[in-house]
Amino acid sequence: MEAPEDFTEEFLADAAEKYDPDRVFIEYNGMWNLKAFLDMTMPAGWYVTNVFGLVDASTYELYLKNMRQTIMEPLKEADAQFIGFIAQYDGEIPKEGDWVHIEAEIQKGELDGHQLIILLKVYQLQKAEKPDNIFLYF
Repeated sequence: MEAPEDFTEEFLADAAEKYDPDRVFIEYNGMWNLKAFLDMTMPAGWYVTNVFGLVDASTYELYLKNMRQTIMEPLKEADAQFIGFIAQYDGEIPKEGDWVHIEAEIQKGELDGHQLIILLKVYQLQKAEKPDNIFLYF
């Protein structure tokens, strides 16, 4: 789907009728107005139970600097924010300071206190051999 105007209550109703799903997961475009989606009338039996904010840390600071309101509005609606870090695995244990700045920027964004921020680091493995340990920081 290319345009937010195409994501309508009728579209959702058609999908409900055509597929009759048990569960629905929607990856909503972060540049679109999330509030408009949350205000939609859902098809019978459909309920919005959770909203998650997924953030790519490699672009977050740039987007925050240039499009702060656009970036922060959907995160304010989220029950939890997941901040993904992808770095090259070089055999060294990553330093905590690598992600502290991003966390501080999110906190400055005035998200509600009840929201959970999960900081996740994922290391792409460049070595041919399998490493002894893979570090995931939460």
